[in-house]
Amino acid sequence: MTADEPRLKALGEFIKSCRARLTPDRVGLPFGHTRRRLSGLRRDEVAELAGVSTTWYTWLEQGRDIQVSRHILDCIGRALRLNADEYMHLMKLAQFPIDTPADTGSLVITPGLRKIIDGIVYPSMVVNDRADVLAWNAASGSYFVDFSAVPNHERNMIWQWFTNVSLQARIANWEERSPYAVALFRGICDKYAGDHEITHLVEKLKQTSQYFAEQWARREVRQKSGGFLEFLFSYGEKQSFEVTSFLNINSRDDVHCYVFTPCE
Repeated sequence: MTADEPRLKALGEFIKSCRARLTPDRVGLPFGHTRRRLSGLRRDEVAELAGVSTTWYTWLEQGRDIQVSRHILDCIGRALRLNADEYMHLMKLAQFPIDTPADTGSLVITPGLRKIIDGIVYPSMVVNDRADVLAWNAASGSYFVDFSAVPNHERNMIWQWFTNVSLQARIANWEERSPYAVALFRGICDKYAGDHEITHLVEKLKQTSQYFAEQWARREVRQKSGGFLEFLFSYGEKQSFEVTSFLNINSRDDVHCYVFTPCE
């Protein structure tokens, strides 16, 4: 297996899932195209819409190592009616190199960075692409999880989000934000297709959280877009936080700093 095979397979599976959800009438195909046994478009129909051969498009879905240009990907993206997040995901899978997400042990959290995190009065944390929490402040422990009290392998936000019942109960808009969390993580996992640690984490999540497994099967992808979290206190009051992320921490584009600022 070559290094590119997992990425190419992820690319093929992604466009296949996008094809399966489309209908002929949605893309303007004539009435005769609607007579079929299975839902979704056929490969030859997508190829026709994109202006490529059916054989070439079939190879792309099969994850073969073929020549792909940005122009052709644009045509396929339009044919599949991709939204902005899905289009960016398609381009990343086809054009961007695969890196390794920063491990807790390999990333040096400098004293200066730790001082910054500790000095922020609002919940703040440093997280890598795999959602491992590498540094956090006291406020994060109050609102989310006391990461110092959990084993290293559970210091992961996606794991806590879908397995920590206590955390779920504190977040009033948990159900509203959860599809976004899975779709964002799906995009990251496809970027690191073949990474053993991420594959293992996904399998554990699917086994532990039925909700995660159901959302994961939808194969939706999103790009990072901030948003709001609403915490519910035991006495009934709610506190909303705006989520702000800072990228490229200490020259690592796979490490992010999150700050949760109270809404006025």
